[in-house]
Amino acid sequence: MVAYVANKFGPGKEKFIDYIKESGISDKKNTAQAIWQVGKGDGVFLNLLNNDGSIKDFSFFKNWLSCK
Repeated sequence: MVAYVANKFGPGKEKFIDYIKESGISDKKNTAQAIWQVGKGDGVFLNLLNNDGSIKDFSFFKNWLSCK
């Protein structure tokens, strides 16, 4: 979700939190922040995302999305 939001709406925690609220996923900032922290943290650890949540490894996501 972090990669999707960063790619579609722009990187960064504030844009992500705004998306979570505006899309109706949650109206709570703490919930949005928890999703960001775990998603971004895992993505950075796996070397798939940059620190701002933007995609670092486009080939991974392209292959993952084309799996059947």
